[in-house]
Amino acid sequence: MTDVISRIVDLWSDMNPVVGYTSGRRKTLTALFKETSDNLETMRARIQDLHGDLDGTVDKDLRATAGAVLTSLKTQLDLPRPSGAGPSGTGMGGVYAAADGVFYIVLKGDAKSPFVLQFLDSVLDIVIFETQRWWGQDFTILVRRECVDTVTYMEGTLQSLLQVRPDVKSKCDVIEKALTAYKALFFIEGLDSNDFNTYWPIFREWDRIAGPAPARGYPACLHNYYELTETATQIGIIAQGWLDLDMPVTTAITEQVATLPFVGSEGTLQAVWDKVTKHYSVDFGQWMDRVVKACNDYGALYVIGHTKQDRVDFTATPSYLVNLVTGGEDFAVDYLNPSTAYSQLYLTAAKNTSLLTMINILVHEASHGFNFVLSAKYAGSPLLNLNTALEVPMTEGMAFYREFQYWAAAQQLVGRSGLNPVQQAYLSLYGETPQAQEQGVLCSQLETYIWRVIRYVRALCDVKVNGGTMTYTDFIAWAAATTGLSEETLHGECFTFMASPGYAPCYAVGAASYAVLQKRGVAHGITQIDFNTYASRQGFYAWPLAKRLLGAYDPAKNVV
Repeated sequence: MTDVISRIVDLWSDMNPVVGYTSGRRKTLTALFKETSDNLETMRARIQDLHGDLDGTVDKDLRATAGAVLTSLKTQLDLPRPSGAGPSGTGMGGVYAAADGVFYIVLKGDAKSPFVLQFLDSVLDIVIFETQRWWGQDFTILVRRECVDTVTYMEGTLQSLLQVRPDVKSKCDVIEKALTAYKALFFIEGLDSNDFNTYWPIFREWDRIAGPAPARGYPACLHNYYELTETATQIGIIAQGWLDLDMPVTTAITEQVATLPFVGSEGTLQAVWDKVTKHYSVDFGQWMDRVVKACNDYGALYVIGHTKQDRVDFTATPSYLVNLVTGGEDFAVDYLNPSTAYSQLYLTAAKNTSLLTMINILVHEASHGFNFVLSAKYAGSPLLNLNTALEVPMTEGMAFYREFQYWAAAQQLVGRSGLNPVQQAYLSLYGETPQAQEQGVLCSQLETYIWRVIRYVRALCDVKVNGGTMTYTDFIAWAAATTGLSEETLHGECFTFMASPGYAPCYAVGAASYAVLQKRGVAHGITQIDFNTYASRQGFYAWPLAKRLLGAYDPAKNVV
């Protein structure tokens, strides 16, 4: 079995050399996987052979997960995208994977290594190959913008490399010239603008002409990539039901917040949220370390068990990576090497002007970081720590629910006496006086529920737009009218996920299942921290198995 697992990990690394390098499976990164017909045929044959060799595996859960990994990898081969973006969020191929490779070379401190020159040659080769591969084809406006953004990502990573390796400028210049031809396949005047009012009319006009259309491979990818058991129709019904339940709660919270002195008037959800964001605006440099320490210390005692040896590094996004990182992102490194695995968590100052947003993003991304580090040490098999689409329902669901847990923790601390120093430090993030804390926790509740609403909207966007029943711009208009959030906000929160059909439902489906399982465990005497710690150590089983194992967790048998 060990041999079969090792061969599957090697297959995963060969198909995705960047994640192989990032994970520590590969010591260097010299080439990218080129999706030629011969290479695709070779990989499909390896997948078929490995499927056949799984029959003798004793551990049925590991066998089932191994089979799911192989199915997910085969789906990756069957459903390429012009940008190369893929469902695991790591850049599954093409130009996106090339950009990811440069990004991780800089992140891992290997920019000055000799192999970088060879890798840049491979990047140039891939850009030229992908340009030829997709030439003459028709693309939706979503794919066009996705590919234009991928070019921006590639250009940004090259600039980050040049800051620490200026001697490779000539190679980078040649790559950027080749990128011009690739971008031309997708470019429309104004589409690369960062101004919503400039590019959104282009989206609307293209959608008006083209009409709704299903994404290639949808909805089968829901099962083949992510092992979700719900159908697209069921996800749509469930997500709509959750939205219908949470919108009245969110509206009621909004009305409460509107009475606070610094808001002072009713308005749309977006208008009230904007005022709250402005009121809780902070100096990022002065607050980041305090927020990190308070949340991390509180989490270690009450949310998820970890020590200083479980390395999750928190820092401000470096200037040369600002354009490449969202409000916050976790990047797991060497996660197939238990002794050296760590996660680098970046927080971007310009996107964390609100203290409440900073707390929310921090606890979400920290959840991801501890998942990879703890599963690397305790899961017991490298198969259970692979960064594939299979980990998305568990990790995104857990991180989504973690936001709610931290807000609920603050609410439970408000007005209590006898708090210990860790509790006091966490609660003080929301205000220094009891009245300020009460207001801060109320506004944090609004922030938490807004993100719940956004996750349900993302799931609906996935099934309606990728399912071909609505155009993207029609859906965003509907979502704005339904929620009171602006079209610009909703586009910013939905568009990224359109490159990975099936990804967005994993947040909502995963979080709902995780919440039910944890509450059931707590009702049977399992502490929140024990449940969360076990979940993060268990590794990334196929989602149906992960749910079953969490449901069967017994602290007396499964020692944390």
